[in-house]
Amino acid sequence: MISTKKSKTDLSIQGPSISKKHKMVDYTLWIPYEKVIGSENVLSSYLDCVCEGIILVFREYQYESSIVTKIFSDIKRKVLNNPEYEYRKEDDPSPW
Repeated sequence: MISTKKSKTDLSIQGPSISKKHKMVDYTLWIPYEKVIGSENVLSSYLDCVCEGIILVFREYQYESSIVTKIFSDIKRKVLNNPEYEYRKEDDPSPW
């Protein structure tokens, strides 16, 4: 899960939460709201935080971070070059 709130000033990871019943493990990535929303490129900053968070989670499982970095590099290139994903503050439903 990816979440944020104004009080978060740094990226943080919550978890793991383990459900034997549903046979799943999940984590929450807490994204620093002000850091992302106040950045020059909100979408790029958001994607950087998600990438960093996933690397932190996978590190617990000794997963090679260069693979995640490569995947996110490809994702960023595709997303940031797609005008449909352009961030416009007036479209932000955030109550803050």
